[in-house]
Amino acid sequence: MGIKPINAQSELDGYLKTAANNNPGLKAKFNEYMAAMEKVPQVGSLPDPTVAFGYFISPLETRIGPQRFKASANQMFPWFGLLDAREDVATELANAKLELFEEAKSQLFYNVQSAYYNLYFILKGVDITKENIDILHTFKQLALIKFESGKASAVD
Repeated sequence: MGIKPINAQSELDGYLKTAANNNPGLKAKFNEYMAAMEKVPQVGSLPDPTVAFGYFISPLETRIGPQRFKASANQMFPWFGLLDAREDVATELANAKLELFEEAKSQLFYNVQSAYYNLYFILKGVDITKENIDILHTFKQLALIKFESGKASAVD
């Protein structure tokens, strides 16, 4: 009987793909990396401009006459090189998240491979034991035949 001959590497690759696709911890690490990558363009852009409008219920007297409303627009400009530095920091944080994902993937693959090789070793041991049992049955049959034919004593 024994184990059916298989291509062990392709079977193991299938298990690794299944583990990677169905592991929620690995998916979470990948999604954290993707979220960090989405922040890179955000931190590298200018802050949003602000527009304000105010209306006075009773006119406010100023030097140039009564004021009924006030409107303003504002745009903040960061110091030279600050946007590039922020973008670089966000990129490096995203790369760190990628490394955490790769580490989690490597650990998952190690666990799957370890379990697979342990199971393979146990199944090979069972096959060898079955073959030894078959050999022992053959020796038993040979001993019985010798005993029945009188060529061996009961002690043998």
